[in-house]
Amino acid sequence: GIPAVDQNTIFQPYFTTKDTGTGLGLFVCRRIVQEIRGRIELTSSSPDGTSFTLHLPAKEVADARETAGVSVTPREKVPAS
Repeated sequence: GIPAVDQNTIFQPYFTTKDTGTGLGLFVCRRIVQEIRGRIELTSSSPDGTSFTLHLPAKEVADARETAGVSVTPREKVPAS
């Protein structure tokens, strides 16, 4: 999980706890989600790990995907990587 002390700063640009990387991943993700009027929720627990829940406005997402030529069904699950 992400320590409580870091949870308020993980979405800041260039914040990282790793030796490599830029610290831009979560910053960029949040900016993209905010651009389409969505939000990201963080749930973190030390023994269990961290989960991020994306709340996306369905109509705008469907319109954006249609514009991009991507077909999507309601409640599509994105596999964890």
